[in-house]
Amino acid sequence: MKLTLTWKDGFRALNYTVKVLEPPVPVAPAGMVQIPKGEFQMGGNTWEAENDEKPVHRAYVNAFFMDEYEVTNLEYQKFVLANPNWQKDQIDERFHDGNYLQHWNGNDYPNEKSNHPVVYVSWYAAMAYAKWAGKRLPTEAEWERAARGGLSNRKYPWGNSIDPGKANYGNNVMSIKRIPTLGLALAAIGIRYMVGKALIGF
Repeated sequence: MKLTLTWKDGFRALNYTVKVLEPPVPVAPAGMVQIPKGEFQMGGNTWEAENDEKPVHRAYVNAFFMDEYEVTNLEYQKFVLANPNWQKDQIDERFHDGNYLQHWNGNDYPNEKSNHPVVYVSWYAAMAYAKWAGKRLPTEAEWERAARGGLSNRKYPWGNSIDPGKANYGNNVMSIKRIPTLGLALAAIGIRYMVGKALIGF
């Protein structure tokens, strides 16, 4: 770039260069990981896919942050204690389907399940929790991008067939447990226990 300075008795030309700096890489908040931006194959074409998931199509998402682990019973308990209107016996009937925190006894989660993912939480309650925690819910595309773990041409992180040793399924929510292989399956992208644990709906 050339810059010319002028004054009463003459002028002088100056040449200089400007270095364009790359924007700083955002630092993930504690307990969260950054899911990189990118394009991926979203949806499915098989009989297992819902009608609104067909056909497989390309989707693009910007980079975003997501919790490394699912929200636990203990974490959700802190939320309901701080927000009585979201407690099991006080939640507005408009914001749940009648099964809200089904396995809880009032504000108490099941014994010895403090670090298990909280289940039977409505979308409205999940949205309220996220806002309370200073976060937001992912979009469906963001969730699927993270759930695929950066892998392509696979129905599941471990392959194309369901495996009861690698996932909890069939609405058997009370048997939810830590499965080490699930943690390893998405280790490359940084999300743990996202696939095969609890049912998630949008």
